[in-house]
Amino acid sequence: VERVRRAEPATDYYPLPVAVTWSLALDQLRESQPEVVLLLQLCAYFAPEPIPWNILSVGRFVEVLPASLRRALSSNRERDRMIREIKKYALAQEDYGNNRLQLHRLAQLVLREQLSGDEEREAVRHQAHMVIAAADPGDPDVPDNWERYRELWPHVELSASVECRYREVREMVLNLTRYLYMRGNYDAGQTFAETALRHWQQNFPGDDQALLVLVRHQATILRALGRDSEAMDR
Repeated sequence: VERVRRAEPATDYYPLPVAVTWSLALDQLRESQPEVVLLLQLCAYFAPEPIPWNILSVGRFVEVLPASLRRALSSNRERDRMIREIKKYALAQEDYGNNRLQLHRLAQLVLREQLSGDEEREAVRHQAHMVIAAADPGDPDVPDNWERYRELWPHVELSASVECRYREVREMVLNLTRYLYMRGNYDAGQTFAETALRHWQQNFPGDDQALLVLVRHQATILRALGRDSEAMDR
């Protein structure tokens, strides 16, 4: 919860006219196109990098999402309608040719601040975790999957998926740690594994299977970094 609070600066930190404009636009959309606002709220817990639409579209299978949003995500026609509404109010950039949606980081702040409180913010952040996990191709050892993991990586990091206790999200964290090792991104992999390990050790018993796999992944990365003595201590 404290992480969320730190991520929610007051509107004084960004131009007030922009905040007011976007807030009014969101109020109008909430009345006429509520599923568009639900989509934008979800995207507010992704990174400000482009979000491939085929990551968002897996949300139609994610039961924690509101039913109206899942229905909208299941239809190309509904997708196009939502994109038109988003572009009309300049709430995001849409790369139609590459099927990517990108929210301005200031729009993300406005969207998060409009949520009713910490409980709702945590609920929407968890929705983001589950959508990201649903887009996990499942095997980081296969090079054909690396592009998808590259796309997921910034969103996993910013959404603090390592704090999620759900099995699907934890498996995705393990796969992403392995991906970072496979791509030779050892420093990022070590930092990511250490952050995940800290949270998991606080919330799961020492014999938890996912925790043990994470320790093994981290030891492998430490050996790749030449830190053999630390790897032996794991």
